[in-house]
Amino acid sequence: MKSRDAPYSHPLREILIKQEIISMNTFEIMYDDLTLKAQIRLCETFNTHPIMENWERMPIAIMSREEE
Repeated sequence: MKSRDAPYSHPLREILIKQEIISMNTFEIMYDDLTLKAQIRLCETFNTHPIMENWERMPIAIMSREEE
């Protein structure tokens, strides 16, 4: 068999296959999940108010972890 007839294997093939096996678990933290004390600290830290943000629909943080 000549090298041009050999099956082609892309250098990233193993990485791509591994990515298909790994699943991502995500966890969203919403503003309402925080205690009142944490809500106040968050607003003070970013000099904002919940009315000025989109926190009732959008998470304030998303955590993710890969699991095989």
